[in-house]
Amino acid sequence: VILLLEEKNIQKQAEELDKKWPKVKEVCESLSKYEYQGERYCIVAPKGIEDIIKEGTSLKHCIHTCDFYFDRIGRRESYLLFLRWKERPDTPYYTLEVEPSGNIRQKRTLGDNQNADFQEAVGFLKKWQKEIKKRLTKEEEELAAVSDELRRQNYKQIREEKKIVWHGKLAGKLLADVLENDFMEAM
Repeated sequence: VILLLEEKNIQKQAEELDKKWPKVKEVCESLSKYEYQGERYCIVAPKGIEDIIKEGTSLKHCIHTCDFYFDRIGRRESYLLFLRWKERPDTPYYTLEVEPSGNIRQKRTLGDNQNADFQEAVGFLKKWQKEIKKRLTKEEEELAAVSDELRRQNYKQIREEKKIVWHGKLAGKLLADVLENDFMEAM
């Protein structure tokens, strides 16, 4: 009963967010080109807002509760993609915020953390980034350049505002420092 109620709540949230952010579904449906599979890991794209809500709920982080993620997706500034174990592609593991270029802005798991196990996936992600670079269209390269500039502006702004992380293992740290340390450029 609890699971059914939770599922209904997720569906209701998704319907409300779909109305508020109508472009997000269309963008999500276009993200299959970012999917990729290796020996141990895979990258899975959400099919819509409901997948994003399920991911955020399962991993207990903020991707489904912060409007700026939906705004960025709608403007094609960044996307949310899911790093999963190849054998369990439907089970949340890490959520990635990714620019059109394949630059990874954030990589977070349960409780908005990045655990030591993430280092094992770095080689896979670098291979994925190289593959994504090959797949980019001219339009996506232009979107990537805009995204890169917007990220830099955001870092500067939150640094000037001295925004800090309020919860979890990173509580008290400057948000700009956390985000800059999390960044993984596509080479």
